[in-house]
Amino acid sequence: MNFFIFVTMKSFEEFHTCILGNIEFLRKSRGHSLEQVGKYLGLSKTGYRKIEKGESQISLKQLHTLSLIYEVSLQKLLFENLYQEVALK
Repeated sequence: MNFFIFVTMKSFEEFHTCILGNIEFLRKSRGHSLEQVGKYLGLSKTGYRKIEKGESQISLKQLHTLSLIYEVSLQKLLFENLYQEVALK
């Protein structure tokens, strides 16, 4: 794990926002609907929307499943701002 990335995060809220931004960005960039991703995770469209909006918690198991679906390491999903990296390129 890249410890430096984790240490530079300012707060739990920033860390949480990064994860939520990543899962929304990956879903949209892969052309998946809320309903499709919800089905992968055993959730309804509404249930998954609540996760992306930060209204419900996402489990580590669900994050792992998303990392497999999107073919992104769990480390990247958790600790890198994937949506900002694309904007910077």
